[in-house]
Formats: sequence, C-alpha cells, structure tokens
Amino acid sequence: MIKRRNETSLHILLGLTWIILSLSTKLAYADSQGEDAYTLAQNLRCVVCQNQSIAESDAAIAQDIRSYIASAYQEGKTDQVITQELIDLYGEYIDFSPKFGLHTAFLWLTPYSLAAVILYRIMSAVGSYQDTDLKGLK
Repeated sequence: MIKRRNETSLHILLGLTWIILSLSTKLAYADSQGEDAYTLAQNLRCVVCQNQSIAESDAAIAQDIRSYIASAYQEGKTDQVITQELIDLYGEYIDFSPKFGLHTAFLWLTPYSLAAVILYRIMSAVGSYQDTDLKGLK
C-alpha cells in the first residue's frame, strides 16, 4: 500500500517537473530570442522528431537549429533567407509548408483532384436518380 503511494507520488512529481521544465524552456526561448525567432521555429519541422516543430522539440539537433536561428536574426537575416539556408542544409522536409513545384505537385493537387472526382460522382448519381424518377412519371 505504501509502495503504491510512493509510486503515485513519484509519477505526479515527475509529471509536474516535466510541465514546469517545458513551460520554462518555451518562455525562456521566446524571451531571449524574440517572438520572430520563435514563430519561425514553429514553422520548421524537426528532422529527428516526426511532425514536431523545432520550437517544440527537445532533440539536440533542434537546439542547434534554434541557436542558428537566433544567431541569424542577430546578423540581420530575414525569415526567407534563414528558411532557405535550412532547406539547403536539411532538405525541403524541414519546411512545414513546402512550395509548389514539380516534385510536390502530387501533394498539392491530390486533394483538389479527389474533391473533383467526388463532386462528379455525386452529380452523376443525382442526375441518374432524377432521370429514373422522371421516366416513372410518364
């Protein structure tokens, strides 16, 4: 009984510690490097973590990229220049919003193509249903 209480207390303590550390890291990051650097880091994907932004990731490479972003802002570089340099280093995977191009055409056009096919199928079904109803009335 006492052992379970100790385990539960330990889990609660670890959970609270994790919450405090994650919040303090985000606040310190936002304060020391500016809102622009934090916003840019949120728009870049961690190359180690799956679908986690650079700002949220605790991976060592994400910390290096955050440091790079901070130093690039101090040098006066713009968001576009920083993003392009990171794309050149890590590939277009790092950008959460890839540009339209030949290699990303499938990614961008698939939702529109599917919507057009579904709309066509619905219109065809409604049209054939109306034709059937009209034939029955004659």
